[in-house]
Order: sequence, then structure tokens, then C-alpha cells
Amino acid sequence: MHNPIQMKPADSENKQERKIFIGMLSKKFNETDVRQMFARFGNIEECLVLRDSKGNSRGCAFVTFSTKHCAMNSIKTIHNSITMDGCSSPIVVKLASNNIPQQQQSMNSITSVNNIRIF
Repeated sequence: MHNPIQMKPADSENKQERKIFIGMLSKKFNETDVRQMFARFGNIEECLVLRDSKGNSRGCAFVTFSTKHCAMNSIKTIHNSITMDGCSSPIVVKLASNNIPQQQQSMNSITSVNNIRIF
């Protein structure tokens, strides 16, 4: 039986190293606006404006670039550079953090304090 070898390109850059969080974003901005604002830094793979249950912008977004270099340049250039309409503070641009393990740890400590198990 012959099993062909499957080759996958090395993912030298973790997605988390290429994904940025944008806060203090104008609530008038949609995905197209965010893409236009950040396109000068490089290829954007994903763009998501966070919305409430009514579909209104929450004033923040995530952008994933094709390289870490693009993400870092966008942070250096845009972070704290402008205050957008309707925002009280300058725009925040930073690497997105994955807090799922921390959130899970927090939930575990809460449930153990209350002696309750959540399934």
C-alpha cells in the first residue's frame, strides 16, 4: 500500500504573532474601512469588527496580517497616533492576546471557591 507524503509549508509565524487588536475605533467603521486603514502595512488575511447583538460596532476589531512584520509595523505607526470620532482616547493597536487559558483558569478558581462544577 502506497501512502503519499503530504507536505505542508512550515508556519514559521504563529497566527497570534500576526493578529492585532484595534481598540478605540470609530463605531462608524466597518470591515472595509478597517481594511483600507491597515492595507498599507501589507496583506490582510482576516478582518473582523466586533459587534453587539443588534449589529452595532463595539468600537474594536481584529486584523490578521500575512506576516508578523506587517503587524508590528502597523502597531508602531498607528498606536496612539489619532483619536477617532466618538472616542475619548487615542486608537489602541496591539498584538491580540489569547486569554482562553487565563479565562479557563479564572473560571476554575471561581467554581472551586463556590464548590460548584460547571459542565
